[in-house]
Amino acid sequence: MLAAHKNFTRWTIRWEDKTVENIYKMLPAVFKDLASKYRLRYINFQEVFRKNMSFNQYFSNDPVHLSDDGQEIIATYMFYEIKKIIHR
Repeated sequence: MLAAHKNFTRWTIRWEDKTVENIYKMLPAVFKDLASKYRLRYINFQEVFRKNMSFNQYFSNDPVHLSDDGQEIIATYMFYEIKKIIHR
């Protein structure tokens, strides 16, 4: 994965640590289950970015955090979902 790391107050995340990577991969299923339980809409943005490889240019300096343009992509998808709810 990415060799860079970010230091925080008392701990360090290293992207070559498979534990962090595995947790990150598990999150969509956890969030999807919660959304289903509470009858909420769910958008898997990992899947959105995987299907649209050109979007990957909108990540900052790691595979998780987005640039402003990447955040705009997320906002556009969320706006579309909100519009669908409003126009029922």
